Amino acid sequence: QTIVSHTIGKGIMPKLEGLDDTLKAEGKKRLEQYLKSRAIDWRGRESLGGLQRLVMAALASDGEVLVILHPRGNGVYPQIEVLEIDHLDDGAYQAVGTSYVQDGIEYNESGHRIAYHIYDVHPGSQGMINWRSRATSRRIDARYVLHLYRQDRPGQERGVSWLAPVSLPLQDLADYEDAQLVRQQIGAMLAGFIMDQEGGAGGFEGQQGGDALEGGLEPGTLKVLRPGQDVKFSDPPAIGAEALDFIRIQLRGVAAGLGVTYEQLTGDYSSTNYSSARAALIEFRRRIEA
Repeated sequence: QTIVSHTIGKGIMPKLEGLDDTLKAEGKKRLEQYLKSRAIDWRGRESLGGLQRLVMAALASDGEVLVILHPRGNGVYPQIEVLEIDHLDDGAYQAVGTSYVQDGIEYNESGHRIAYHIYDVHPGSQGMINWRSRATSRRIDARYVLHLYRQDRPGQERGVSWLAPVSLPLQDLADYEDAQLVRQQIGAMLAGFIMDQEGGAGGFEGQQGGDALEGGLEPGTLKVLRPGQDVKFSDPPAIGAEALDFIRIQLRGVAAGLGVTYEQLTGDYSSTNYSSARAALIEFRRRIEA
């Protein structure tokens, strides 16, 4: 959302140039009515700005997105349909005369894109009513399709999720936080033991495997021990400053991989001053502009 908000804002709006003042005023009025209304959306839900935000969000999360242009009867105002990249029939591989289809994209003998093979219904949608639409894709002329993605290397034909560089560090960080949580839960499982000198009570209730208790304990439990019994637990250190520093370092790496600032990623401004925040924002804005 940070990337979307800084890139798209309220919407990137076109301007009219090369007209006299009268035509320009009337044209601007009609253009704004069209672009800010939901008439531009094939599904009738979003304005141009809303569609742009959908496109940008899909670019960041999925790495690529499809935009279908539906020409209208007057030939002037097209309607726009934004589709997740899952709609592309990437299982389509075939030769068509001198052309060929690869990853659902049809190329001519010169390597130029001439068509896309696209599912009308998302292949992951539920319900038997859509199974025929999911089974086969239809061919759409390339002039009506915008396949948008960030090209990071020459000859790249498909997009890569912008989350790809940080997916493994994020998983490792999630595992680390889970381990810290489990350690704290174990530490809070038993509150204390009561030594029964008379020997009339004691013992543990719950699921037991051999001599070890596998279940039945709850946080804050007080248990009675029989004479001669003793229990020892490991004493894991509490979450200290070193753990918090480790998490911050990991999150800074994630922010760098995503191309956003640490503060934008976390909302943590505790160790930031004006100069460092400004320097980070200047670099971030350069990336957004590019």
